[in-house]
Amino acid sequence: MKQTLQSILTASDAVLFPAISRNHSLNSVFCITESDVFRCNEEIAVFLQDPDFQNCLCKQDFVDVLFILKGNCTCRFYKTDLAAPLESVFLSKHSFCIIPHQVIHSFSPDPDCQILHIFFKLDSLKSHYSDLISANNMLLLFCSNMLYRTHYWNYLYFSVSYTDKLDTLLAEMYEEFHHKQIFHQNMLYYSAGMLFTLMERQSLSHICVSPSNPLRLVRYDQIYSYICDNYPMTSARTIAEYFHISQSYLCKLFHENGTTVTTVIQEIRLQQARSLLEQSDLSVQNIAELVGYHDLTYFIKLFKRYFSVTPYQYRKKYQSTKKLLQPTIT
Repeated sequence: MKQTLQSILTASDAVLFPAISRNHSLNSVFCITESDVFRCNEEIAVFLQDPDFQNCLCKQDFVDVLFILKGNCTCRFYKTDLAAPLESVFLSKHSFCIIPHQVIHSFSPDPDCQILHIFFKLDSLKSHYSDLISANNMLLLFCSNMLYRTHYWNYLYFSVSYTDKLDTLLAEMYEEFHHKQIFHQNMLYYSAGMLFTLMERQSLSHICVSPSNPLRLVRYDQIYSYICDNYPMTSARTIAEYFHISQSYLCKLFHENGTTVTTVIQEIRLQQARSLLEQSDLSVQNIAELVGYHDLTYFIKLFKRYFSVTPYQYRKKYQSTKKLLQPTIT
């Protein structure tokens, strides 16, 4: 018979938060590094909140996904330093809270509160889970900003329906990390993917983030306008970085609009090239470079595919047509 998560966490050998956390100073921010938490080749770690760690200011070099299994907890967040106004968040039973790296925070749990921490290295989240988070919701936007740029939001939290499936999943993650059997990290990768999927399936309309930093959805027309202004040097990577979203989300957004990022960039570049062929005496080589193509052969090939003629043929045909249309002076 499988044990419940609560029965596992109340056992005498429960894995508390890393022992190094006890060596903190109440008058300063304690910085927890990856080496304090992760062993060699580990990218996911699972711990129970240490009671001795409450009310201590800290920040970590990794992402903390915490779950309130029992009781309640008040979390306090600071934007950049202790002089800035803090934000207090009340986390009730069966709430998740995602805390990005380098956010100063503290925990004030009730006496009977039980908190499970699932720690992720940033690279692990990028490589394994960015595609699991679907488009156009706050969970995606929060994680994208957290992973791909300096974050603007100190936290994200939401309550869930605590099902047997979720209890089993969290219990298995805890035990995999605690017992460290062969390939335990592989099992944790799989379980974490399941966890994000369950989060998605829950009602995410009650997600809350730092109130001073509201999340905004990125629209297709905003990205299209950006490409028009930056077409010579832009790419899927630079667009994703500018809008603080993952490339997988960017591709999904364009797919929903019946096209691809590469197609839109090519179309805008080639339309600009056509205008330069019509309105300037610049060489085809110079025009290709101005619109973002440094391989002349490749540019000519794309131009012909799009307009059915080469750039040289297009200019010649345009000039001939223009000359025919000019009025004759008698």
